[in-house]
Amino acid sequence: MLLKQSYLIPRSAVALSEQTRMRALARDKAKELLAKKLVMGVEALTARAPNYPVDFLTAAQRVPVAGFPMSGWMTQPLAAPAVNYSMFADNTGAAAVPQVPTTQAWVFYGIHVLTLNDPVTQLFFLAGAAGQDRWAQFDLETLYDCLETQAYFSEPVVYGPQEFCTIQVTARLATGAGCRVVLDTFIVEPR
Repeated sequence: MLLKQSYLIPRSAVALSEQTRMRALARDKAKELLAKKLVMGVEALTARAPNYPVDFLTAAQRVPVAGFPMSGWMTQPLAAPAVNYSMFADNTGAAAVPQVPTTQAWVFYGIHVLTLNDPVTQLFFLAGAAGQDRWAQFDLETLYDCLETQAYFSEPVVYGPQEFCTIQVTARLATGAGCRVVLDTFIVEPR
């Protein structure tokens, strides 16, 4: 897949009816992809919110480590500016590269930056076991320019069965701590 021309739409600029439409579009795109991969009808699929540790981390990664309590949607500690850090680090501080299960599709359609002082500047969606394929990139500075912390993606980012999911942020500040960045997500799977 080629890099998409992606941008953020601040939540305050999106009417409630449009927010509902954007969530439905994201869900439907993931259902279409999964239905095609599993050779089944979209009516046999359902979408749900993710359970962060269970859906994105292995059993070993879910064991709390001293100093890194389980929190969900916590990046690796931001040690230096202009360096990319994994969104999948959580309780160990080590980057994880989750792989979508054979019967699921994951779709990401929005973002909430919950850490103060805007410590991250870019958001990348990558694919491949080594994160070698860049699928989408979002400039978070446009979000901060509007004094916003929440936005929708111009187009949802969908990962299908067995695809590796690497999501990274670029540090704007060296805080030494993880950054809480929540991604609006649906997990699509058979009913």
